[in-house]
Amino acid sequence: MTSDEALLRERYGRRRTRRTWVPFAVVTAVVGLGWLAWTAIYHGTPEVSSEMVTWSSGDGRTAEARVSVQRRGADVEAECLLRAQSEDHSIVGETTFTVGPGGRENDVYAVAIRTERPATAVVLVGCRTDDQPIRR
Repeated sequence: MTSDEALLRERYGRRRTRRTWVPFAVVTAVVGLGWLAWTAIYHGTPEVSSEMVTWSSGDGRTAEARVSVQRRGADVEAECLLRAQSEDHSIVGETTFTVGPGGRENDVYAVAIRTERPATAVVLVGCRTDDQPIRR
């Protein structure tokens, strides 16, 4: 140690290194990773999910859709929402259908939608359950 360093330590004292942020960082990391794991597990395995297989615009007053619904178990009851849209993207028909308990976990359903004018698209908004309010 040089005399300048000794003089500075004598004058200002020795600097103590504090690492008070380390416990805070560890707690934050543990809580954050726990939340991330819970979110991935909860949202990665929904009770019900659905996707559009095909659709067709019927006679101008109806549109038909085939929807694939995947449920976590055969006892899960789900409600699905379909919307028919016209060329200007306005909603011209809407219907909900219920997939009751029983049956297969993965199945395809044919649904007819009454429309007020010809539909140019059918949109599957999604399916939900009482425990899963977000439609998938």
